[in-house]
Amino acid sequence: MSNTTQTDMLPVTGSGPMTFALGAIGLISALVGWFLVRLGRKTLWVAPEHGRQAFLLSSYKGAATVGATVRSALAQGVEVFVVVDGPFSQTAAAARKAGATGVLALADNVGKPTALKKCFHHFDLGRYEHVSVIDDDTILEEGFLGYALARFDDDTAVVVGETRGAKGANPWNPIQASMAWAQVRYGWLTRRGQSALNVMTVISGSNSVYTSEFLHEALNQPNDLIVDDTAWMAFLRLEGKGRVRHAPHAVAFTQNVARPDQWFKQQTRWMWGTFQGINKMRSLWSSRFGLCYLGMIVDWLLYVVVFPALLVWAVVANGPWALAVWALGFFAWAVVGAIATRNWRLVPLAPATVLVDYAFRVVLVVSLVKALRQPTVGECRWESPDRQAVA
Repeated sequence: MSNTTQTDMLPVTGSGPMTFALGAIGLISALVGWFLVRLGRKTLWVAPEHGRQAFLLSSYKGAATVGATVRSALAQGVEVFVVVDGPFSQTAAAARKAGATGVLALADNVGKPTALKKCFHHFDLGRYEHVSVIDDDTILEEGFLGYALARFDDDTAVVVGETRGAKGANPWNPIQASMAWAQVRYGWLTRRGQSALNVMTVISGSNSVYTSEFLHEALNQPNDLIVDDTAWMAFLRLEGKGRVRHAPHAVAFTQNVARPDQWFKQQTRWMWGTFQGINKMRSLWSSRFGLCYLGMIVDWLLYVVVFPALLVWAVVANGPWALAVWALGFFAWAVVGAIATRNWRLVPLAPATVLVDYAFRVVLVVSLVKALRQPTVGECRWESPDRQAVA
């Protein structure tokens, strides 16, 4: 079963009014934060302390990637604990060779949430002030933990970093290129605004830092959603356990899926979990958090139904000129993405990313149907996509 958790996947072009409104709020918040830093009233980085912070990660058949992940976490200056979710001696050996502080090798595969819980208790991680949970294919940028710690205050339970596609990905793969651009845009247009309004909707498994108190409580809750991060967010929101903040300078690189079949399966699981979470938190729909989520749902409806229908109407009414204008707009957006991700191939790949964009519409529909049919699950376990070995 996989240990790759929900990061931040949005379609290449699927941004609506709520997304851009959050982007504007995020920009204002970023400017205010910049001025506060300049005035010395706010800090961007806090030095991690050995014995006060730690990293926790679960790995399933992760021998090819876990060593590099452990080394990048150790470089943050704190201890790193690994649980190997099943009888995979090569994975455990790779974690130990990389210098992990502690490695717990389980005899059987129990699923990520249960594995993390076992490791948390086995190594008594409640003694730390903060524990960061990352995936076994995550590479942390220098200073990641310090930037995240600077965002904590007395009301904050979780700080979420910024997700980026792993360095070394195939720049000509339209799926990986699309996801890399989507991740950058999600940080720009959604997360900053959500954080400013205290309406963060996603905790990312690849780059989140928790107070040990909250993580201990979350791990001990029954996990009945297909995405563990979504279950933790639901627990936090429903029980009023604190605030979730975004740390845009705390960057983590994760491997994006390369194969179409694995991409479709992964995205469907993520969005299925998202819809399960929306259903579980339905009592909050009248709150500011719920209203923000409803706004995002409106964006999805526009993206899946209204925008394609308008395109068809425009082509029928105006002929191929309407299609040409749409294509020009898509290429222009691809240029912005190429600059943002520093991957010029996004421009010639634009026709292929159109297919990814429309395939994601199918993902949303399939995921909604799955959530309606199965709003909860008996256990939180899934299969990982292929990963590239990291030296």
